[in-house]
Amino acid sequence: RDLVRSRGLGDVYKRQLKNGPINALTGPIERGDFETVKRHIECFKNSEPDITAKKVYAAVSEALIRQTGRQPDSKTAELLKTN
Repeated sequence: RDLVRSRGLGDVYKRQLKNGPINALTGPIERGDFETVKRHIECFKNSEPDITAKKVYAAVSEALIRQTGRQPDSKTAELLKTN
């Protein structure tokens, strides 16, 4: 709790609780900027720990995209499924 207060994150968490996680979403997924999502995935190296981080990023991104109801282009969809 003290960390949350000291970093000024309390308001962020309150907005998320009030508005829900999808309405609190910001960044390329919220904007439908799948080109940026692809570039993010392509930045990961093909060695650990990047392989694991890429899998986590892809899984979270895919879940968030589904929640927003957006449809990624075919290349982004393929990158998300294969990583």
